Amino acid sequence: NTETGQEYMSDAEALADVQDTNTATKAEHIRRDVNVTVEEIKIGAGFNISD
Repeated sequence: NTETGQEYMSDAEALADVQDTNTATKAEHIRRDVNVTVEEIKIGAGFNISD
């Protein structure tokens, strides 16, 4: 939630906050961030896939 900093664990949780009349949250306040972690792999001229 860009207004409150609230982090939601699912789309359903975010939608429930938007639909809750007790909060000022609007759909445009919801932002989805994705964190991707990639493991380092060694490749190059000296790389042997069978090792």
